[in-house]
Amino acid sequence: MQWPSHFPTNCPPEDAIEPSEQVYRLISQDLPTSEDFQTVREQNPGRLFPENEKECRACAVSVHTSMDDLSRIKRRTGRFRNAKVAVGNLTSELGLIKHTPSPPEKNNSHHSWWVPVGVDAWTFFRTVEVP
Repeated sequence: MQWPSHFPTNCPPEDAIEPSEQVYRLISQDLPTSEDFQTVREQNPGRLFPENEKECRACAVSVHTSMDDLSRIKRRTGRFRNAKVAVGNLTSELGLIKHTPSPPEKNNSHHSWWVPVGVDAWTFFRTVEVP
């Protein structure tokens, strides 16, 4: 796979795996858009991350494997209260993924998803109702 040129050395990390699961992402519109799938690095191009590992995670799209975690985040975090939820089925050709809970007691299903060049992440997702 070809990775974006702004990815740091050794990113994605060696322990990232090919995905084969359903994941969820909070989005701001009724339908997923490219803006909804921006990484922390794309949203904050001037921000400095002193460690390579943190810079690498900033280049990943945050997704979750649990709808319950997203429901909890929507209830507890003001900026996500009105967010919609999109679901997608990730497969091996869509990049690499790593379980990155943060913090585990609140967000155990968080995963970092590194999207290769040529993959439009938002096109693999659809909006779903939150229970």
